[in-house]
Amino acid sequence: MSIPKVLLAKRPQQPDNPIDRETLAGHLANVLSVSRSLDDSIGNQVIGSLGLERSRVADLRQVIQMSALLHDLGKANSQFQRIMLPGGLRPQLYGMSGLAPGSI
Repeated sequence: MSIPKVLLAKRPQQPDNPIDRETLAGHLANVLSVSRSLDDSIGNQVIGSLGLERSRVADLRQVIQMSALLHDLGKANSQFQRIMLPGGLRPQLYGMSGLAPGSI
C-alpha cells in the first residue's frame, strides 16, 4: 500500500477531499481543544474531587492533554486506513472492541 497523503480518523464523506475533523490530525486537535475547554470550565471541580495534592495538579493536566493527543494514534496503520476508504477492508478482527471481558 502506498502512503496516504492524509491519515484518516473517520470515514470521509468525500474520500478525495476529507474535511479537517475526518483527518487524524484534525480529530486529535479537536479532542485536545475540547479537553482544554473542559479543563477551563470544570477542571478545578473534577481535580478537587479527586483529592490530589496540589503539587500533582499540573502533572494531571499535562497527562490529560497528552492523552487527548495520543488516544487514536493506533489509527495510523495501513489496515485501519484501508477500512476508511470506499470498498475498504472489513474492520480488524482483533480490536479492543472485539475482545471479550476478561480475555486480556
